[in-house]
Amino acid sequence: MRKFLLFFLIGLIFLFALCQEGFAFSIEPSRIEMSVPAGGRRGKTILVDNSGTDTALHLKVYTQDINYLPDGSNEFLTPGSTQWSCAEWIEVMPSELDIPAGGTAKVRLSVSAPSDVRGGYYAIVFFESQPLYYEQGIGVNFRLGGLVAVTIPKTELRQGRLADISFIPPKEIEISIFNEGNVFIRPQGKVKIFNYRGKRMQQLDFNPSRLGILPKTLRKFNLELEKPLAKDDYRLKVEIDYGAKYLLLGELPFSID
Repeated sequence: MRKFLLFFLIGLIFLFALCQEGFAFSIEPSRIEMSVPAGGRRGKTILVDNSGTDTALHLKVYTQDINYLPDGSNEFLTPGSTQWSCAEWIEVMPSELDIPAGGTAKVRLSVSAPSDVRGGYYAIVFFESQPLYYEQGIGVNFRLGGLVAVTIPKTELRQGRLADISFIPPKEIEISIFNEGNVFIRPQGKVKIFNYRGKRMQQLDFNPSRLGILPKTLRKFNLELEKPLAKDDYRLKVEIDYGAKYLLLGELPFSID
């Protein structure tokens, strides 16, 4: 049986709310950020809110690894599958819970970091329901997830590389960034286009939604020009800030024939 996954997942925020035939619940906080020293243990409480529905819930709570593919899509893996995984460090209490219609419940996350780790580690905690209704004999259940981001204090390394810039006619720009550091980064910046005389023709915001890149991972970002360019020679300039001391800078000459 294929389970339906409905959740909204962004590099900077995880906020989940589902509505289906009177069904809705949410978790708060929707992004769980924790600073845990190497060899240390920290905890955080998540509130599960079922107050907007008339349906009682039975939920299972568990963790998985998360990976962002270069095109920005996500995959969820067995705990311990990625080099930045903290899924196996996390204990959830309780691992199953019942929430009455109109009610709330609390789940406690305890994170125990090994003594030899550095940088940032990531996982997703899922809240998964039993089948709530059936379509053509197939039970449909839901799972909501929140990103767990664990940072080992004073060990962060922010280092990125502008891997590629491409202009794809008639008006698309693709920018690839590789995160060479050991923590999640959220690059932002400007993309400017000048003609051969040096006149600025267009300026675009790069990654205004602040989508993120996991450590040792490449991600591609696609931008669309406000309007097609006339036939001419151009130079594209990129300036990207990702929280390090220096900006990522790049240029690309291209022509419209």
